Amino acid sequence: MTLCVWGAESARLFLVAAALGTQVSPWLAVLAASGGAFVTGLPITPAGLGVVEGALAGIMLLAGFGWSEAVSLALLDRSISYWGLMLTGGVFYASEGYVRG
Repeated sequence: MTLCVWGAESARLFLVAAALGTQVSPWLAVLAASGGAFVTGLPITPAGLGVVEGALAGIMLLAGFGWSEAVSLALLDRSISYWGLMLTGGVFYASEGYVRG
């Protein structure tokens, strides 16, 4: 199960890069996804919001990407991973009747 989750995280980053017209090797996608997950676990901000994007952009900069490519990739990937979970989780939370009004 863990391998499937890491594969999905890496594939998401790889596909986001492809959607932006940027070439990312599969190994760099794995490295960047695992680096972002590591930073998420640090208790700096909720779910690493802001910190993970910086770490992911930093990894891409170290890999030789331009500043705008690295930041665009980090922000788009993180918007999918973070805000996608927040929106779908909110819908499920509200549909279960936990929200009292």
